[in-house]
Amino acid sequence: MNKNTIQNIAILLLTILTTAIFAQDNRTLDTKVADILAQMPTKDLVHRDRVINEVIQLGPDGFQKFTSRLVPPGEGDDTAVRFVINSCSRYASEFGKEKEKVFVEDQLLKALKTQQNRDVKTFLLNELNLVGGDKTIQEVKIYLTDDFLAEPATQTILSVGGKTAAGVLLEALPKANDKTKPTLVKALGELKCTEAVQQITAMVNDKNQ
Repeated sequence: MNKNTIQNIAILLLTILTTAIFAQDNRTLDTKVADILAQMPTKDLVHRDRVINEVIQLGPDGFQKFTSRLVPPGEGDDTAVRFVINSCSRYASEFGKEKEKVFVEDQLLKALKTQQNRDVKTFLLNELNLVGGDKTIQEVKIYLTDDFLAEPATQTILSVGGKTAAGVLLEALPKANDKTKPTLVKALGELKCTEAVQQITAMVNDKNQ
């Protein structure tokens, strides 16, 4: 076999290999999402970590493809989607995964703004319990006076904790109605917020008058 023939064969093999790789990488985002969902639930933690890395590599657009498939209870089966999102939250909450934690937090907050259904918002707030930080506190405090979302929003803020959390809850207390106030008061108690004592005492006195 002469030199030119060997070179031609090598070029042909390289072309075939490159084409195959390109074809694999050229899958649409929707196809990649569907492929990931088809693997849910994963067989074990090793499989989970591999799949979740694939999700993260899809970037913001890919993550939002999953969150856009969330549906309220009774309106469809989004079990696999919820499994993916919860797995991402749990994976990102692990020690040493700060970059992944920031990514998942940002994407959950983005989805929280996009989604309109309160049950779906509740799911997203619950996921933020695992990866939320000070940014989450500022984003979810608007729900503290919502009759339906005050409870999950409070739990999300409690999961972050600290002075910022206590300050936000204390600020929301005067604006809360009779339905949501007990939730905020209980949370302030759990945070041992001494600044709340005077305000809560005044509220009790006003109610007893």
